[in-house]
Amino acid sequence: MRRTIETALLSFGNYAKENNIPIIANAGWQENSDKPCDTGSSIEELSKEFPEVDFSRVDQVWPEKNRNSEKAKKYWYTKESIMQRGEDVLKEIEAKVWPEMEEGKAVIAVSHSGFLRAGVTGWWFNNGDYRIFEFEEREVKEGRPTLKQITGVNGGMGESFETPAGLGGDLPEAAVGGLSVGLP
Repeated sequence: MRRTIETALLSFGNYAKENNIPIIANAGWQENSDKPCDTGSSIEELSKEFPEVDFSRVDQVWPEKNRNSEKAKKYWYTKESIMQRGEDVLKEIEAKVWPEMEEGKAVIAVSHSGFLRAGVTGWWFNNGDYRIFEFEEREVKEGRPTLKQITGVNGGMGESFETPAGLGGDLPEAAVGGLSVGLP
């Protein structure tokens, strides 16, 4: 979470402060793997380092990703968990934020390329990349919300692949004995 907070503050911090826009931490947007560099720091530590960020909505499970912990299942490095987490963050925006959005306003989600690619959008992201999406209209709000990219495929630094990656494509099917593995 530290890397995304630093990116958010460097990119939007002054604008957010000047316009009274909250920067809200959300554990759902964290990186996929359970390696130490992707497991995060405690909220106590982060809130001292970044007092301008609202941590009140961060899941109490954070930063737990241990595959022996059933409560941390939604953060496991498995295809099922990452795909579900991607669906959950999209549904949260679609249900709670999108309906009340004013014309010309936006939600900015600062996250990690692996999660954005494999769990949320199905598009490649390079460092410093950005893309703009809208929700596809749908009558019934069941299942996974569908995103429509409204910018060209070259985002922030213009170095991303121009072909879609597909959702969940390279994620491990299951976690076994501390290792994530693909199953036939």
